[in-house]
Order: sequence, then C-alpha cells, then structure tokens
Amino acid sequence: MGPALKAQAIVSTNDPAAADILFDAQVEFIDERPQQMFGTVIVTRTYSIELSAQTTTRSATVPMPQASTVSYDARVGQEKLDGQMRVIAASAAGKIRAYWQGR
Repeated sequence: MGPALKAQAIVSTNDPAAADILFDAQVEFIDERPQQMFGTVIVTRTYSIELSAQTTTRSATVPMPQASTVSYDARVGQEKLDGQMRVIAASAAGKIRAYWQGR
C-alpha cells in the first residue's frame, strides 16, 4: 500500500492514533492445487483479499474495491502476484483519494 498511497499524495502512518482513516486488508487462504507441467510440479495457491477502511473521527466507511481472488505459483509466479497486488493497492488508494475529494 505504501507506494500506492504515495502515488496519490496520501501520507500514511502505522500509528492508529495519528490516522484519519484506518485501512485493513484481510487475506484468507482458499485453495492449493498441485499440477504437473513440463515435468515440474506447479502448486497454484489461491487467496481471497478483502479491503476495508473507516474514518477515525466519524466512523464513516470509506468505499473500497470489491473482494479479490488471487492465484499464483509461489516458485514462478511472484511477479504475477506482485503485479496483482500493485493493481489492488492502486485501486484502494484511488478510493481513499476519491473519498477525501468528495468530503
């Protein structure tokens, strides 16, 4: 989230007492499927990612993107995972920016 927030000119903090918006990401393991490809076992893992955000002063909910499902192979799919995470983070940061502009 750090680079995505920075790209939106949003200052982030790890101190909940100093934050205007509390952001939370819940990641849940869903499935793991091994399969044989080209003589190698590929293990595809699937996770669900749900984002939420709430203001600290008024306890208002900040709209977030819908829950996402991400699948990748840990040995060869790290770049794919990184790309998917950047897209999810950018979308969340955009929603936070839109909330602040619409206040």
